[in-house]
Amino acid sequence: MEWFIAWTPKPAAVTSSHIPDDDFAMPSPPKPTTDRDNGVIPDKDDKCPDEEKDTLGECMPRETATIVGSQIVVLKSIEFEFDKAIIKPEGKTAIDAFARDLRGVSFDVINVTGHTDRIGTDAYNMKLSTRRAEAVRTYLIESAQIPAAKIAASGKDGADPVTKPGECKGKSKTPKLIACLQPDRRVDIEVTGTK
Repeated sequence: MEWFIAWTPKPAAVTSSHIPDDDFAMPSPPKPTTDRDNGVIPDKDDKCPDEEKDTLGECMPRETATIVGSQIVVLKSIEFEFDKAIIKPEGKTAIDAFARDLRGVSFDVINVTGHTDRIGTDAYNMKLSTRRAEAVRTYLIESAQIPAAKIAASGKDGADPVTKPGECKGKSKTPKLIACLQPDRRVDIEVTGTK
Protein backbone atom coordinates (compact mmCIF):
# COMPACT_ATOMS: atom_id res chain seq x y z
CA MET A 1 0.00 0.00 0.00
CA GLU A 2 1.35 3.44 -0.99
CA TRP A 3 0.94 6.55 1.11
CA PHE A 4 1.07 10.12 -0.15
CA ILE A 5 1.75 12.80 2.39
CA ALA A 6 1.20 16.42 1.46
CA TRP A 7 3.22 18.89 3.44
CA THR A 8 2.80 22.67 3.31
CA PRO A 9 5.47 24.77 5.01
CA LYS A 10 4.29 27.35 7.47
CA PRO A 11 4.62 30.87 5.98
CA ALA A 12 7.45 32.88 7.48
CA ALA A 13 6.46 35.80 9.61
CA VAL A 14 6.81 39.13 7.78
CA THR A 15 8.53 41.84 9.76
CA SER A 16 9.24 45.45 8.89
CA SER A 17 12.92 44.59 8.41
CA HIS A 18 12.17 41.88 5.83
CA ILE A 19 13.87 42.57 2.45
CA PRO A 20 12.38 40.77 -0.55
CA ASP A 21 14.52 38.70 -2.89
CA ASP A 22 15.88 40.52 -5.93
CA ASP A 23 13.64 38.42 -8.17
CA PHE A 24 10.57 39.85 -6.49
CA ALA A 25 11.77 43.41 -5.83
CA MET A 26 9.63 46.19 -7.25
CA PRO A 27 11.39 48.19 -9.99
CA SER A 28 12.47 51.71 -9.15
CA PRO A 29 10.45 54.43 -10.84
CA PRO A 30 12.28 56.00 -13.80
CA LYS A 31 14.27 59.12 -13.04
CA PRO A 32 12.97 62.28 -14.64
CA THR A 33 14.94 63.05 -17.79
CA THR A 34 17.35 65.95 -17.61
CA ASP A 35 18.87 65.51 -21.06
CA ARG A 36 16.25 65.22 -23.78
CA ASP A 37 18.72 64.60 -26.61
CA ASN A 38 20.68 61.93 -24.71
CA GLY A 39 23.87 63.95 -25.04
CA VAL A 40 26.48 64.71 -22.42
CA ILE A 41 25.25 68.17 -21.42
CA PRO A 42 22.19 68.50 -19.13
CA ASP A 43 19.28 70.52 -20.51
CA LYS A 44 19.93 73.43 -18.14
CA ASP A 45 23.39 73.96 -19.69
CA ASP A 46 22.51 72.83 -23.20
CA LYS A 47 22.45 75.41 -26.03
CA CYS A 48 20.30 73.11 -28.18
CA PRO A 49 18.63 70.52 -25.90
CA ASP A 50 16.57 68.91 -28.66
CA GLU A 51 19.43 68.30 -31.09
CA GLU A 52 21.90 65.45 -31.08
CA LYS A 53 25.25 66.18 -29.44
CA ASP A 54 28.80 65.14 -29.99
CA THR A 55 31.06 64.42 -27.01
CA LEU A 56 32.00 68.09 -26.69
CA GLY A 57 28.38 69.10 -26.19
CA GLU A 58 28.12 71.12 -29.37
CA CYS A 59 25.06 70.88 -31.59
CA MET A 60 25.69 68.31 -34.25
CA PRO A 61 25.01 69.35 -37.85
CA ARG A 62 21.40 68.72 -38.75
CA GLU A 63 20.90 65.67 -40.92
CA THR A 64 18.03 63.62 -42.22
CA ALA A 65 17.68 60.56 -44.39
CA THR A 66 14.34 59.80 -45.99
CA ILE A 67 13.57 56.58 -47.83
CA VAL A 68 10.55 56.42 -50.13
CA GLY A 69 10.37 53.04 -51.81
CA SER A 70 13.77 52.60 -53.44
CA GLN A 71 14.47 56.36 -53.45
CA ILE A 72 16.78 57.79 -50.80
CA VAL A 73 17.05 61.49 -49.96
CA VAL A 74 19.96 62.46 -47.72
CA LEU A 75 20.46 65.96 -46.31
CA LYS A 76 23.30 67.19 -44.13
CA SER A 77 23.99 70.71 -42.87
CA ILE A 78 27.50 71.83 -41.96
CA GLU A 79 27.83 74.99 -39.83
CA PHE A 80 30.53 77.64 -40.27
CA GLU A 81 32.08 80.30 -38.07
CA PHE A 82 31.05 83.93 -38.54
CA ASP A 83 32.51 85.48 -41.72
CA LYS A 84 34.53 82.33 -42.52
CA ALA A 85 34.47 79.66 -45.21
CA ILE A 86 36.77 77.16 -43.49
CA ILE A 87 35.28 73.75 -42.69
CA LYS A 88 35.55 72.96 -38.98
CA PRO A 89 36.81 69.53 -37.81
CA GLU A 90 33.30 68.42 -36.83
CA GLY A 91 32.11 69.52 -40.27
CA LYS A 92 34.73 67.32 -41.94
CA THR A 93 33.61 64.41 -39.76
CA ALA A 94 30.01 64.96 -40.86
CA ILE A 95 31.00 65.15 -44.53
CA ASP A 96 33.00 61.93 -44.19
CA ALA A 97 29.93 60.24 -42.70
CA PHE A 98 27.83 61.61 -45.56
CA ALA A 99 30.25 60.12 -48.09
CA ARG A 100 30.09 56.74 -46.33
CA ASP A 101 26.28 56.87 -46.47
CA LEU A 102 26.51 57.28 -50.25
CA ARG A 103 28.33 53.99 -50.77
CA GLY A 104 26.13 51.72 -52.82
CA VAL A 105 23.76 54.58 -53.72
CA SER A 106 23.19 55.43 -57.37
CA PHE A 107 22.76 59.19 -57.85
CA ASP A 108 23.06 61.82 -60.57
CA VAL A 109 24.23 64.88 -58.65
CA ILE A 110 24.98 66.13 -55.13
CA ASN A 111 23.64 69.65 -54.53
CA VAL A 112 25.84 71.73 -52.22
CA THR A 113 24.27 75.06 -51.19
CA GLY A 114 26.06 77.66 -49.10
CA HIS A 115 24.21 80.04 -46.77
CA THR A 116 25.01 83.05 -44.59
CA ASP A 117 23.26 84.91 -41.82
CA ARG A 118 21.59 88.26 -42.49
CA ILE A 119 24.53 90.37 -41.27
CA GLY A 120 26.33 92.10 -44.16
CA THR A 121 25.39 93.18 -47.66
CA ASP A 122 23.67 90.87 -50.12
CA ALA A 123 26.64 91.07 -52.50
CA TYR A 124 29.17 90.15 -49.79
CA ASN A 125 26.99 87.36 -48.41
CA MET A 126 26.53 85.89 -51.89
CA LYS A 127 30.32 85.67 -52.30
CA LEU A 128 30.76 84.21 -48.80
CA SER A 129 28.01 81.60 -49.23
CA THR A 130 29.50 80.55 -52.58
CA ARG A 131 32.97 80.20 -51.01
CA ARG A 132 31.47 77.98 -48.29
CA ALA A 133 29.74 75.79 -50.88
CA GLU A 134 32.95 75.53 -52.91
CA ALA A 135 34.93 74.55 -49.78
CA VAL A 136 32.57 71.63 -49.14
CA ARG A 137 32.56 70.65 -52.83
CA THR A 138 36.37 70.61 -52.87
CA TYR A 139 36.46 68.50 -49.70
CA LEU A 140 34.03 65.98 -51.21
CA ILE A 141 36.20 65.73 -54.33
CA GLU A 142 39.56 65.50 -52.57
CA SER A 143 38.67 63.52 -49.45
CA ALA A 144 35.68 61.41 -50.50
CA GLN A 145 36.93 61.02 -54.12
CA ILE A 146 33.51 61.89 -55.54
CA PRO A 147 33.79 62.96 -59.22
CA ALA A 148 33.64 66.74 -59.63
CA ALA A 149 31.03 66.40 -62.39
CA LYS A 150 28.63 64.88 -59.85
CA ILE A 151 28.73 67.86 -57.43
CA ALA A 152 26.92 71.16 -58.07
CA ALA A 153 27.80 74.06 -55.74
CA SER A 154 25.95 77.35 -55.36
CA GLY A 155 25.51 80.14 -52.81
CA LYS A 156 22.57 82.05 -51.33
CA ASP A 157 22.90 85.45 -49.73
CA GLY A 158 21.12 84.76 -46.43
CA ALA A 159 17.68 84.57 -48.00
CA ASP A 160 16.99 81.08 -46.63
CA PRO A 161 17.62 81.23 -42.86
CA VAL A 162 17.07 78.41 -40.39
CA THR A 163 16.30 80.86 -37.58
CA LYS A 164 12.70 81.99 -37.35
CA PRO A 165 11.54 85.62 -37.81
CA GLY A 166 11.82 87.52 -34.55
CA GLU A 167 13.99 84.83 -32.96
CA CYS A 168 17.25 86.81 -33.25
CA LYS A 169 16.48 90.47 -32.61
CA GLY A 170 18.69 93.38 -33.56
CA LYS A 171 20.62 94.67 -36.55
CA SER A 172 23.96 95.60 -35.01
CA LYS A 173 26.80 93.05 -35.24
CA THR A 174 26.84 92.17 -31.54
CA PRO A 175 28.23 88.91 -30.07
CA LYS A 176 24.72 88.01 -28.93
CA LEU A 177 23.22 88.41 -32.42
CA ILE A 178 26.14 86.57 -34.05
CA ALA A 179 25.66 83.63 -31.66
CA CYS A 180 21.91 83.56 -32.21
CA LEU A 181 22.31 83.45 -36.00
CA GLN A 182 24.82 80.56 -35.94
CA PRO A 183 22.40 77.98 -37.49
CA ASP A 184 22.05 80.21 -40.58
CA ARG A 185 25.78 80.04 -41.37
CA ARG A 186 25.83 76.66 -43.04
CA VAL A 187 26.19 74.54 -46.14
CA ASP A 188 23.41 72.10 -47.00
CA ILE A 189 24.38 68.92 -48.85
CA GLU A 190 21.51 67.09 -50.53
CA VAL A 191 21.39 64.09 -52.80
CA THR A 192 18.62 61.91 -54.14
CA GLY A 193 19.41 58.42 -55.33
CA THR A 194 18.48 54.75 -55.31
CA LYS A 195 20.07 51.79 -53.60
